[in-house]
Amino acid sequence: MPYLMRVEKHTVGSYLHVIQRGTRGVVIAPSGREKQRFIENLFYLNSTQPSRDWELSVGHEMKLCWQNSWKKREPIVQVLAWTLMSNHFHLILREEIEGGVAKFMQRLCGSMTKYFNALHNEQGSLFQGSYKARSIDSDEDLRYVSAYVMGKNVFEILPGGIPAAVASFNQSWDQALEYPYSSLREYARWQSSPIMPETDNMLFALYESSRKFKSDVKDMVGAWQDRKADHAGFLIPSSLT
Repeated sequence: MPYLMRVEKHTVGSYLHVIQRGTRGVVIAPSGREKQRFIENLFYLNSTQPSRDWELSVGHEMKLCWQNSWKKREPIVQVLAWTLMSNHFHLILREEIEGGVAKFMQRLCGSMTKYFNALHNEQGSLFQGSYKARSIDSDEDLRYVSAYVMGKNVFEILPGGIPAAVASFNQSWDQALEYPYSSLREYARWQSSPIMPETDNMLFALYESSRKFKSDVKDMVGAWQDRKADHAGFLIPSSLT
């Protein structure tokens, strides 16, 4: 991480960069099914009254759909961006109800831990203590953090990592869009999703087009490589300062 994080004070309407790490560096979602379940959790657990039988109802299909027979879906957070890594994950959330982020993270991490332990015959928490969260206080901050969460993190997974992305960005960009466990693809293709509806989504409003989003990601990974700009604890590309 480029800056220290803790759970900072926030209220309804606050935007937060949230990170949670696996205990002792453990891979938190080893199988494709566990990765898919993480995606499902982002949708099905995000309601004031989530259905207790959602797993049986959806049958582990790729489509995310709220059943008509369930109580009305009222999100407790807005998920603006996300990326699942091998031993941790990143989220950008907006708190929709008082205590929504804490409640959502408790549900998400609890569900992942229970599922992981059942599959792998383990015990105890899957995660390294409590999640960390940093407030996002400006449009520029939000744009940078989104490029970090979705761009920098996905590029690091690819062969050659950040240096390869800097050397041949368009090629790495095309490869990054093949990674299914990040919201990068939605913004690159300018498509909303059940997890991230376009309505009232600040990132869609800020970027206005997929071209601007791609440009910000390119600037950010370049600055990350060179460690050029330092602003309030962040390494921010010059186009964002």
